[in-house]
Amino acid sequence: MKRKFLPTISLMLCFAVFLCMMTGCSRHSDEEESSWLASWELEDDEDEDLPPELRKHSESSNDDHHESLDYINPLTGLPCKDNIDNKLPVAIMINNIAEAQPLLGVSEADVIYEGLVEGGITRLLAVYKDISSVGTVGTIRSARPPFIDLAYSYNGIFIHCGTSKQAEEKLKQAGSMTKTFDLGNYDWAWRDNDRLNSGYDVEHTLVSDGQSLATGLKNAGVDMDSCVRYPQQFGICSSLENGYDAESVNVTFSNYKSTCFEYDSKKKIYNVSQYGEDMMDSTYHTNVKVENIIVIGVKNYMIDDEHVGLELLSSGTGYYISGGKAIKINWSKLTEESPIYYTTEEGRELIMNPGRQYVCCVPPEYENIF
Repeated sequence: MKRKFLPTISLMLCFAVFLCMMTGCSRHSDEEESSWLASWELEDDEDEDLPPELRKHSESSNDDHHESLDYINPLTGLPCKDNIDNKLPVAIMINNIAEAQPLLGVSEADVIYEGLVEGGITRLLAVYKDISSVGTVGTIRSARPPFIDLAYSYNGIFIHCGTSKQAEEKLKQAGSMTKTFDLGNYDWAWRDNDRLNSGYDVEHTLVSDGQSLATGLKNAGVDMDSCVRYPQQFGICSSLENGYDAESVNVTFSNYKSTCFEYDSKKKIYNVSQYGEDMMDSTYHTNVKVENIIVIGVKNYMIDDEHVGLELLSSGTGYYISGGKAIKINWSKLTEESPIYYTTEEGRELIMNPGRQYVCCVPPEYENIF
């Protein structure tokens, strides 16, 4: 079948300029760069196989008011239509218990973290570089200390509703490290009537949306335009070529909870599932999909008789998984406000393939998935 390039030349130029400028990627050969650009060539009937950002671009190419993707999202390395470099990221605590499914708005997160909280269950921290572009998000739950540490990594906004006793103490100690908002004290969130009428317990019903959050933050005096830089570099991860086969990945958090990733080689993306079915997002009527998976072994401990703590201010090992392959990595987080830094097993900076990330913080005994 005759092949053709994406209809907008600016997209290819964006990738080419971006790859040339990237630290750690600038020494890639012209052949490697051409190979990456060629991977986004399409057959006539392949538009539906694109990642969401590129599919939206392709679909809009026939519109009278076509918008080109001239910028790069610094959290994913993916092209976007607006310059969001100086947008403060927003990290939101998301309920992930089985009774709270499906999720809302999580498929649009740039980075998702999953970790234990209590009783073998997990919660998610969904990070958005441009919260104003997101639809309904939820359901929103209370803060836990490890997720506060993860949110601080982005020097942005931390959104939650309620806290554990330990999280409350941690937030008080943090001072101005980052801006935190408990939505129980604001009218930027509401109980979803459809969920309430469907019999969900009330704690599984709190939602908000990007526009309400953006407006609420602005009215609270938050300047959402602030230059924030992140260490993660994106390009071609050549280390994966000789990695483990990783088309089907099962990540265990506890006897109760595991998360599965199945690689779609045609679409070059992982479909996420849990509780025996797809991880669904009812806002966008789709299952959650990511290009990058990171599994790190994080020591855990009991904060009290109920709550689990994670030793994130530490270092350890894990795996980076993308494109159906996996390699061993090292990770470290030196301070509360510093991000998690990843290197290859040999100690070189990890260059990640462009795409959304799903980071699994698992007990070390569940770390060795290959």
